[in-house]
Amino acid sequence: MKSHKSLISILMIVFCSSAEKIVGGIINSDTKWNAEDGPYIVERDLLISSSAQLTINPGTKILIRNHPLPDTTVYQLNHIDSATVSIKVEGTLICLGRKDQRTSFLPLNFLPDKYCWYGIVFLNKEETPNELTGTEIAGAYSAVSAITSNPQIRLSILEYNHIGISCFDKSKASVYNCVIARNFASGILVSGSNPRFVNNIIVFNRNHGLWCDGMSKVYLEYNCFYGNHDGDFLECDPEFGVLVKTNKRKDSVDVFNNIFTDPVFAGSVSDSLATERDYNLPTLKFRVKDTAMAEVIYEGKTLPESIWKTSQSKYQLSRYSPCIDAGHPGESYKDIDGSRNDMGIGGGPEFVSRRSKGR
Repeated sequence: MKSHKSLISILMIVFCSSAEKIVGGIINSDTKWNAEDGPYIVERDLLISSSAQLTINPGTKILIRNHPLPDTTVYQLNHIDSATVSIKVEGTLICLGRKDQRTSFLPLNFLPDKYCWYGIVFLNKEETPNELTGTEIAGAYSAVSAITSNPQIRLSILEYNHIGISCFDKSKASVYNCVIARNFASGILVSGSNPRFVNNIIVFNRNHGLWCDGMSKVYLEYNCFYGNHDGDFLECDPEFGVLVKTNKRKDSVDVFNNIFTDPVFAGSVSDSLATERDYNLPTLKFRVKDTAMAEVIYEGKTLPESIWKTSQSKYQLSRYSPCIDAGHPGESYKDIDGSRNDMGIGGGPEFVSRRSKGR
């Protein structure tokens, strides 16, 4: 009898752990998604209406269907949107991931060198307090698109998308302490907007790190650019990337204190080589935990799942990284321990004041 009860308990645990929620359509009222209730499977376009707020709590996983189910309730932005699943925000989206409990938006089936869904599109008014904190987004046409709206994006990883962040039509998006890496067309695309980028690491994008329209004024300070195959900038402020001085670590920087050197992620080939030089030790293969972190070009090869799926250890800085204590020196940017900001997802404060309703 006891064995039967034990078996039933085990089956219940397995059933609960594999629970998932199918979502899509229009959200018309304030809603919360929690890690224990997911993963959430978005099988058709999702629209957060102007009267609603969707709050996504730490550790929640959102999986996106590669091809949308037929649906006429949510309007389409363009032909790419009509062929893929998108998450449109007319109201408010608050993602509350943490450094050790990231929220994630990933395709159900990742296809190397192809976008599998459209991405998150902010279409709301400028004063709407949208926030993506501790969030990982992969496999999208544009991981985040800000059209007129001004979302705040912090401590997030935007990788293996067609474009990492797109800013259009007077958007003033604020992006702090993110990693924007290995996107196929460009890390950042800006047109007719004035976004703000501070303390980010923008690396290994196949074409450009930052692609502007030649007219937009982008606030770009204390970022790291490296290994963007076709160059760090296209049609941007001509002062970006022109090395004029050195910082306290003797790294060359432009007039906006952006650095242009290998960020040296923990477990990368660069980290292993730095350790070898430091200790005069032979290079051993087992010490290189993630050789992909040192690759400059993706080259369209098949990706092992461990590279793109959520991992708490991805993009952590080596102790040899030039990005440590190289971020903005302002008080509000300081790391949790009170030291100067480290660029990337390991730096900056864990929490900031929020203006979002209902909190």
